[in-house]
Amino acid sequence: MQKDYKKLKSLFYPHISSYNTFISTLPAIISQLPPLQLTYNTTQIHLKFTSFKLHKPHLSDTEYLHSGIKLFPYECTHRNITYKGRITIEYTLTYNNTTRTHQLECGNLPIMIGSVLCNTTGNKGDTKGNKIDTKGIKGSKIDNKSNTNNTNTISNTNNNKNNPIFVSPGGYFIINGHQKVVRLLIAPKRNYWFAYTKPTHKKKSPLFTPFSVTTRTVYNEIGHTLTLHYQRDGGVTARFYFNRNEIRIPVIILLRALTSYTDKDMYTFICTGNKGGDIEGVGGVNDKDSNYMGVNNNTNYHPVNNNTNYHPVNNNTHHPFINNTFTKLVNQFLLSDTCYSTDVCKEVLERDTRIPFKTLISIICTHVESVIHKEYFLLLGIRKLFMLVSGSLESEDPDCYANHEVLGVSNMLCSLVREKLEEMLRGVSYMVSKIGGKSSNSRDILEGVKNSKEVEGVSDSRDILEGVSNSTSKQHPV
Repeated sequence: MQKDYKKLKSLFYPHISSYNTFISTLPAIISQLPPLQLTYNTTQIHLKFTSFKLHKPHLSDTEYLHSGIKLFPYECTHRNITYKGRITIEYTLTYNNTTRTHQLECGNLPIMIGSVLCNTTGNKGDTKGNKIDTKGIKGSKIDNKSNTNNTNTISNTNNNKNNPIFVSPGGYFIINGHQKVVRLLIAPKRNYWFAYTKPTHKKKSPLFTPFSVTTRTVYNEIGHTLTLHYQRDGGVTARFYFNRNEIRIPVIILLRALTSYTDKDMYTFICTGNKGGDIEGVGGVNDKDSNYMGVNNNTNYHPVNNNTNYHPVNNNTHHPFINNTFTKLVNQFLLSDTCYSTDVCKEVLERDTRIPFKTLISIICTHVESVIHKEYFLLLGIRKLFMLVSGSLESEDPDCYANHEVLGVSNMLCSLVREKLEEMLRGVSYMVSKIGGKSSNSRDILEGVKNSKEVEGVSDSRDILEGVSNSTSKQHPV
């Protein structure tokens, strides 16, 4: 019986390990959220999340006289309630050159049975994730201050006999008394260029051909998809999404805006690579009349030929094009995530004209931070696209098991928590903008931050429970 239990427990271990990974990733998610900067009536407001504390399940004050009593899965199953822990966010608010630290209760989050935050693990469970290395983020740790003298642990043999759920292998949630498990999703392999030939690409644009390469770059379990399309005139267009809007931009503009490499250096890297062999059908660098990277002579970007001295291209000349093209999208980004007034958006864009470029580059090749590495990764994708067009490379099979990866609990919860925190920032921006023009008292601003969760149209952090509930399916008791 004990051997069968160990085999059954190993079956659910990937779910528990994925949830523990999500717990350890919370400080990184908090550190990556951009600070909220507002300016109203010559008053500057700066808000920054500093920690995300997730408590173990306990009874609330309304359920019991003492709120320190632990909550166990067996009780949640019989009472038809959710096995969840409280979320406490700590943030710093800078107002009139005065910085103060505050805490805010932001709903609850389901706790997986058998994880490091589950009360059934006791002292014998895996406690490596109880304290997270915050690397300078104060207070970003799991709250494990609980009554250790409580006898209702997994090591108690009496409870194991009376409550069979205590000896279950875990790996599932209890939502409204029902046992639910997150379905594992299949997604393309991360940080890898896939070459596809799809005739449906012609419907997206009359210039598109069936040839394309696509990648899913992932950083902190949050992915962004980037696709490079080969055009009929020999050019390459990058296509990706920003704030649920599709963006298309010639890849040569991105390459020239990233670094100061010459067109010949890019062309040599794409067509010859590191081995020195030319791609069949693409042509060599000695062609005097060839237009590098598929850029026509009629455009403002002149090609480089053999009669030209190869000076580094000034990438600052391409930033105005990006700024003018994507100002509207970046303006929407500033309105939704940074400020509320359109006048403030204009002031911010005038003060720093590189904001659209910085915003655009931040969502391209997110798995690398260096600008040079971003350009190398784009050049590798373009090289693979040209090899596909020339016939030296075959289209890859999207149904091959080697091209897939399995997404677990951590992937879903990381993106879900980040989305809810961003919605909370938008609510803070809305409330502070209403109060900032009427009052200059710091207490009124603080009340606006606390009431930001009640804004109409902005989801509360408690919707995380519903998000997990909608993404799970019922699991039969073990």
